[in-house]
Amino acid sequence: MKKGMTFLFEAKWWAINQPKGLKSGGDLESALKAYESAKGKLEKSDDADREKAAGAARAALDGVDKAVDAVIKEASRAKGNAEMEITVEVLKKFGGKRDVEKNWIDEQVASDDNMFASPDVYRKYLLTQCKRLRSSGEMNFGLVLGKKAEEHRLALHKAKSAKALGNMLVKETGLHQFTFGVATPSEERAGVVVLWLEGRQLPGIAKKGARMLKKFKPLPFTKLVLMVDGQEVADIDDPEDMDTDDFELDAPDGVSASANLDAAALTQELAELIRRIQGIADPALKGDLARMATQANALLRSNSLEEAKERIDQLRIALDQAGAAANGGNGVAQAAGGTTNAALAKSSEIWKRTLDKVQSEIEKLRAAIVTAYQTQAMVGDIEANYRAKVAGVTETLKEVGLSDKLDAVAAAADMDQRVALIGEVRGIIQRCQSYLASTPLLADLDENPFEPIAIRNTVSTSLSMLEKVVH
Repeated sequence: MKKGMTFLFEAKWWAINQPKGLKSGGDLESALKAYESAKGKLEKSDDADREKAAGAARAALDGVDKAVDAVIKEASRAKGNAEMEITVEVLKKFGGKRDVEKNWIDEQVASDDNMFASPDVYRKYLLTQCKRLRSSGEMNFGLVLGKKAEEHRLALHKAKSAKALGNMLVKETGLHQFTFGVATPSEERAGVVVLWLEGRQLPGIAKKGARMLKKFKPLPFTKLVLMVDGQEVADIDDPEDMDTDDFELDAPDGVSASANLDAAALTQELAELIRRIQGIADPALKGDLARMATQANALLRSNSLEEAKERIDQLRIALDQAGAAANGGNGVAQAAGGTTNAALAKSSEIWKRTLDKVQSEIEKLRAAIVTAYQTQAMVGDIEANYRAKVAGVTETLKEVGLSDKLDAVAAAADMDQRVALIGEVRGIIQRCQSYLASTPLLADLDENPFEPIAIRNTVSTSLSMLEKVVH
């Protein structure tokens, strides 16, 4: 067991990381296996068996709770054993994970009744169902359209028939423009739901559905694609549609944060940067840049224009940095300011932007978690626990002092001083890379079920860029 580890509800995780000599360790592994099995059965259960499956999952979760307490008691008696002390420290944080699992079980048996009248209640329902769709890969859907984005409603269910979902929405909302079918996440396009229509194709359904998803963000999906008879089809124009495309839920005075972003212009800008990537000689660097371009392209295709622009800006800076480093030659050998100093200055700026991006990703996930649990009495505690857990991430990356050290290298006039400082920069980069590889919390954040973020990839890409400058 390593210090700072996060408890996982996985028997395999415990089997690999538990300390040797624990008599109660086998009981916890068995309890985790039982819970994994019960959770899987609950996920696959139909309506008739769902309550029974939920009861079995709760009982299995109680079994894990008791087994954790037994391990903590046994490990606490091993005075002076560092590994046992770390195990106790990790398991004492089990409570927060247990509460998340309890909430998940409760969500599985929540009735769809009265989920569609209140926007706040519907927001939570839609987030839960979209996450289920993302993990399960296919669900039946019903969709009803009103006059504005906040009136549209999408119902998703594994077992209920698609037509029954559509009829339920008509009854619940009093709206009558409805359709139904099967929904699947797109394999090629991030953030896209494919609607395989079995009912009629309503005018403007893709555009109106996308507005709804945007209105009730944050959600795993931002766009709808329509399939009729196995073929992707374009939206049918709706001349009576008086709603606007340009709203943004959190924008001041109704002004869209995306209003000034042009998808076509961003696409052209990205294409020009991709052409520049072709001229990079270093295969490893070229691969890093290509991955950044691929991520930007995926964001463009999912209509996430703000994030796409941010990734395109990062790619441009990285390309400028790579060119400056190539023109300046070896960072140690160039004593004068010139191109090398320009590359170092840009490197410092890239790292600062990286830290800002990490903090932005952490905040984005916090907002998604709060939205998911906003109707729960414990939402304040959940938010506080999240803030306490993630506080060390940006602090750790800031405390290494990488930006200041890069600035110092650029300012150094003495060759020996510059060589020494570059050695320190390399050491800091290696420590950051080790932190990425050895911190389970970062993997937990990136793989969370609430909001797609990419802290490890963001930091790793920046470190790879910086490594090329001080090679």
